[in-house]
Amino acid sequence: MGEADAGEATRSRREKGKKEKGEADLVMVAAGGLEDDEEEDETEVGTRELERLDTEQVLWSYNELRKLEEGSVNGALITGCSTAASSFQFTGSRFVRPAQLRSVVLLLINPLLEDIEFHSTVLAPLLEGIMELPSTLKAVLRLFYARAPLRVFRDTLALIQQFITMRLLAGEVAGLHDDGKLKAAVRTLDILHQSNTLTEPEGRVSADEFYNEVVSDHLCIRSEFEAEYVNWTSSDQQAFAFCDYPFVITPFVKSLIIRRNSKERMRNARREAQEDSIRNMMEHGFLSFLNRGRSDKMVW
Repeated sequence: MGEADAGEATRSRREKGKKEKGEADLVMVAAGGLEDDEEEDETEVGTRELERLDTEQVLWSYNELRKLEEGSVNGALITGCSTAASSFQFTGSRFVRPAQLRSVVLLLINPLLEDIEFHSTVLAPLLEGIMELPSTLKAVLRLFYARAPLRVFRDTLALIQQFITMRLLAGEVAGLHDDGKLKAAVRTLDILHQSNTLTEPEGRVSADEFYNEVVSDHLCIRSEFEAEYVNWTSSDQQAFAFCDYPFVITPFVKSLIIRRNSKERMRNARREAQEDSIRNMMEHGFLSFLNRGRSDKMVW
């Protein structure tokens, strides 16, 4: 075989290889196994991995277990949930794979958590653990709930709202702005709130479902209102304020805070104007004194 024939054979093999690869890629795309951009978004990939969890089937299983009305079965289920939540509370910051979030979703959709008896042993540590997750996994949760069945989204939202409400009504919170469990619940609501409009601009549910009347009522207490305003306007990055999560506050309470902020700004503006006026008067008076002194020296 001559050099020309050898070269032609090589080119033929290369073209055949490219064709076969192209055909294989088309098959993979049709099957949903290959994206046009091989560098897929990390959040998207992680969310698809989490979506392998069949939440509807899990809910059915939970409800079937509840129908058994066997104390030992439900007791074992809650004990397992409590152990998992407590472990997650201290290990959430070490989660690195989206698949690890399946346990979080499994716990959150457990209808047994609607019983406030299990709020402190299961739900509270679970919410605190979510706050310790890396930002990449929080992003996966946001996208997951944006695409999860509406029932799952709404039930999770209602569960966290119930936790906040019952914790405040039971008097378990010494100060509205100092309770770590309450902060974790509000910050988890923030994930759901961002999910609400992530894929549907008008929102999966109405804004009313995010308002918490009990939180708003507590903010109307003078001491709590003052603490809220101080924290909100503070330069301390660690200061917690519900105004940073305004979706929780009713429009009426928002209007009170805005009015207070407007008065504060007007008061500051008046004080600055008075200080400028005094400063100008002092400077003008000092200059007049110097000029008068120079004039006196020119008289002979």
